[in-house]
Amino acid sequence: MLVDSDTGKGTSFTIYLPAHAQEAGAAEKAEAADSLTAADTNGAGTVLVVEDKDAVRLFSARALRANGYKVLEARTGEAAMELIGVVEEPIDLLITDAVMPEMDCPTLIKNVREEKPEMPVICISGYAEETFRNRLGED
Repeated sequence: MLVDSDTGKGTSFTIYLPAHAQEAGAAEKAEAADSLTAADTNGAGTVLVVEDKDAVRLFSARALRANGYKVLEARTGEAAMELIGVVEEPIDLLITDAVMPEMDCPTLIKNVREEKPEMPVICISGYAEETFRNRLGED
């Protein structure tokens, strides 16, 4: 991830995601997906957003809902783990703040991996990557 910030002008973030090998027939599916209009690309599935700052969590949840996702919200890692334990439907993605009080991001990810090892996790932060990279480990 790269961050470029100019005082008085704003900040831009460049995020690089790892590539993955395509399955047989995936190229055809990708071509078909490319032909969809913007209205056809709304999301589907359930996302759990974990963020201790109310304004950030509410904004994130609203943006995801506006794009078709069902959103569950938690203010803490503990609340997230409780939700994961009681929600009957599958949670398709966990988006969590990297720096939180009480249960921090690495601990939350470790606990989620014990309960739901297949659940994808996106860790977000307003801090520089170097600040917490070593704490996240290989996962």
